[in-house]
Amino acid sequence: MSISSVSSQNAYAVNYIAKTSATTSVAKTQGTSSLAQSSLETPNLQADAKSIMSKFDLKNISYRDMATLGKELVASGALPENKLLDFVPIALPKMDASGQLKPQLDASADMISTQQQIIASQKSLGMSTDYSTMVLNMYKNFQSLHDQAFL
Repeated sequence: MSISSVSSQNAYAVNYIAKTSATTSVAKTQGTSSLAQSSLETPNLQADAKSIMSKFDLKNISYRDMATLGKELVASGALPENKLLDFVPIALPKMDASGQLKPQLDASADMISTQQQIIASQKSLGMSTDYSTMVLNMYKNFQSLHDQAFL
C-alpha cells in the first residue's frame, strides 16, 4: 500500500506508514534482528491518538484547547508537524466594550460545524473548497477517535 493511496484516510495512518517504511528500510540494511526490534519500538499511533482524543471533543472545544490538542497529536506522531497550522484555526476575535478586538481563546466552538459552514460559504461564492474539505476530513477523522473512545 502506498502512502498516496492512504491520503484520504486518517492523518495518523499516513505518518505511520512513512515511519514504518523508514524503519523497514533501516532494518533491511542492518539485518532481520533489527527489524524485530524496530517493530517493537514503533508506537501504535492509532492507540496514542485515540488516548489523546478521549480528552478532547472537536464538537465542543475552545481555541486554547485546540492548540493544546494539536501539540499533543504532533508530539505523539499522530499529526504530521507540517499539518499543525492547518489543524489549529486562528481564534476569532470579539470586540470588547472599549472597541478592542480580542481573541476568544476560551470560548467553546464546534470545529466540525464551523468548518462545514466555511465550506458552504465558499461554495456559495464559487470558491474552491479543496483546502477546507481537507481540514474538515482531518477533524472528522480525529473526532471519530474521540467517539470510539466512549463506545
